[in-house]
Amino acid sequence: MRASGGALRLAVLCGGDSGERGISLNSARSLSDHLEGTGIELLLVYYDQFLSPYEISRPQLYSNTPSDFDFKLKNIATALDEAALVKLLKGCDLVFPAMHGSFGEDGQIQSFLEQHGVPHVGMSAESCRSCFHKGRAYEAMSRFGFPVLPHVTVKRSSTPLDGESIAPAEKERLRSFLNSPESGKKYIVKPCSTGSSIGVYVAESEERVIAAIEEIFEQNIDDEIIVEPFLRGREFSVIILGEGDGGVALMPTEVEIIADDDGLFDFRRKYLSNSQTRYHTPPRISDGICSEETVSAIRTGASRLFSLFQMSDFARIDGWLTEDGELYFTDINPISGMEQNSFLFVQAASVGMSHREILLSLLERSCARHGIPFSRESRRESSEKEEIAILFGGVTAERNVSIASGTNVWLKLFTSSHYAPNPYFLSDENTVWKVPYSFALHHTAEEIESLCRSSAEEEPRRALLRAEIRRDLGLEAATDSFIASCFSLEEFLSSHRLVFSTLHGGIGENGVLQQIFEKAGVSYVGCGPEASAICADKYETAKRLAGKEREGIFTAPKVLMDTDELLSAPAEELEGRWTALHKELSGDSKESTLIVKPADDGCSAGVVRLSGVSDLRRYVEALRRRELILPPKTFLYQGGPIEMPTTLPAALLFETFIVTDRIETRGNEIVLEERTGLVEVTVGISGPQHDVHAMNPSITIAGGSVLSLEEKFQGGTGVNITPPPVELVSEEACAAARKRIEIVANTLGLRGISRIDAFLNRRNGEITVIEVNTLPGLTPSTVIYHQALEEQPPLYPREFLEQVLENRWRGGSNPSA
Repeated sequence: MRASGGALRLAVLCGGDSGERGISLNSARSLSDHLEGTGIELLLVYYDQFLSPYEISRPQLYSNTPSDFDFKLKNIATALDEAALVKLLKGCDLVFPAMHGSFGEDGQIQSFLEQHGVPHVGMSAESCRSCFHKGRAYEAMSRFGFPVLPHVTVKRSSTPLDGESIAPAEKERLRSFLNSPESGKKYIVKPCSTGSSIGVYVAESEERVIAAIEEIFEQNIDDEIIVEPFLRGREFSVIILGEGDGGVALMPTEVEIIADDDGLFDFRRKYLSNSQTRYHTPPRISDGICSEETVSAIRTGASRLFSLFQMSDFARIDGWLTEDGELYFTDINPISGMEQNSFLFVQAASVGMSHREILLSLLERSCARHGIPFSRESRRESSEKEEIAILFGGVTAERNVSIASGTNVWLKLFTSSHYAPNPYFLSDENTVWKVPYSFALHHTAEEIESLCRSSAEEEPRRALLRAEIRRDLGLEAATDSFIASCFSLEEFLSSHRLVFSTLHGGIGENGVLQQIFEKAGVSYVGCGPEASAICADKYETAKRLAGKEREGIFTAPKVLMDTDELLSAPAEELEGRWTALHKELSGDSKESTLIVKPADDGCSAGVVRLSGVSDLRRYVEALRRRELILPPKTFLYQGGPIEMPTTLPAALLFETFIVTDRIETRGNEIVLEERTGLVEVTVGISGPQHDVHAMNPSITIAGGSVLSLEEKFQGGTGVNITPPPVELVSEEACAAARKRIEIVANTLGLRGISRIDAFLNRRNGEITVIEVNTLPGLTPSTVIYHQALEEQPPLYPREFLEQVLENRWRGGSNPSA
């Protein structure tokens, strides 16, 4: 415990054994980021997938997934037996369980803490047990007088017969439900005790329902399944703050799915910014399904459930408003996700509370409940902070990644003592919006632009609801602006001295915007116009690196093809073109496959491994139809969905598919299957031009043939190993590769911040350059932050971004120069 008058000691628990362990890492990262500088002392406890606890250091929170460091826990963390764990936790004032799914939300960790007399944030073990399990929650809600969906639960058989996990009696109950009029003709099949839409299926027949249940059991996601009717209408989620009978619901968020499929709010749509999902806070009232009275009913119902289940501090409740106007609450989340743009932060921001303010409010509430003294430490803000515009958005396929990068840079610099960041959104190549705090937390360009354009019209409605919620929370009236301001690009540049652009692709990376900045005398971060233009063109990049083979620097053989020419070719000619391409790139090898990608796009947009002419035909047809998303299994070697460029690329690049060694993380071990001696790496670059520094490489492990958008930018998904373990890449080979990366960077004229992707020869450190990104992704889980933390001394994300700003281009006539 702290000494009298000392800082609050807060233990944050993360990890666990559920499929949401990666999301838990993101939540713990948010707590660490936004409580930094508040005077609170954080201790971090991580549970691995076997539920063994370790005390970890803060750098591990910036890993993309727990698999990034599970294999080295014994070397970088302190293992805790039960006695050591209890001693550590009792030495803290308060514990914040930031674990989602089983163990974190089902009452297990809460029960452990309560048995040992350790006060914690959030509801009790008893409340967790009664509301997290969907079947038990429905039973309780029915007793409380709430309408619940028709449903049936199915338990896994303890003695499976003939390979079937469903006992005959359970299957008969299931059939009886499916054949009843109330069940409908389409069903949702989901585990009773998970969240994040893990293991959720849509089924339209008894056969498919049973198959879905068997799949969930086979994957060991849960031992009990719930089946209920598929609903059509409005899905919503609402955060409730309070204690016992004093719950206050925030502004509900409507989840709109824009897709041709079943419209399931799955893991990808929930955690990866994409054009298939839009959020409306509060819900729309324009189409007759929802009214102001309905929004009030959602808030009132959620607050009642918070009280009836005896919840504490905060919770999230999800539900549906059907097309017939019926209101159902369907899922209760004892520990809401705390990613930077999660429902908790979006809804808090909608009533004028920043990330830091809502987290401090939760801690204040929990401390008061436990009788723990806690007062917020007042911070003296420097009056000499330099104003900086964070510019994100754009019109490319990478615009939503740009938003994730830009908002993360903005929020990281929000706590800086040197800079005063403000978020700006580029909706087209000449329109810039100054974005209110709450708008910047939305996921997609379409959402943010819609919010900006309608802000003046919609604000009176939001203001009334905001004032009511703030009164209920005991807060004074909000003073922030909730209306967006619009500028031309020229007006924006004339009023700003320093810009941090995170515009990926298009004018943001091809040198056009950099030229505009320099002409206007505006200081900016990143490479200059010439280097940007070279690196945006993958074919030109390879030409500039030609002749470096003697230095151990290679590029993959490439063929550049005009897109219009390919699209206009008759179908019967494609086979001949494929044969010619294959022969030029792979010689006589019949087993080789090819990679196709836009010559001037990034972030895995339109990057596909082609197995043969049939895949080439599908790719050409997708471009011809201007398809933006290609569903899984469109191509032979494809795993998940592929996002395509938003505009037709002028040229396509064909390369030989390079086979690498297979690396897997299994539990707390790394398994290597040697094939070619090559591994794929990504290396961050920082520093002034002609004197750049290559950081420690990260080995990137792709789940499929090509590193997907999720694996690059979705927290909790892709695996990156930083730095390469010596058993995979020797220190000598790693050092040689870094020197070669620096040669590449200096040859291309890179400066400030960049990222180079390459294949690394594990034996000798030779590299084959894949591409160069002059404006790398800077999302919360981007690998460049892991690399900065491996520097000596380590640089935390805010410190790293401040260092990048020191290496900015400084406008000659610019006052900040």
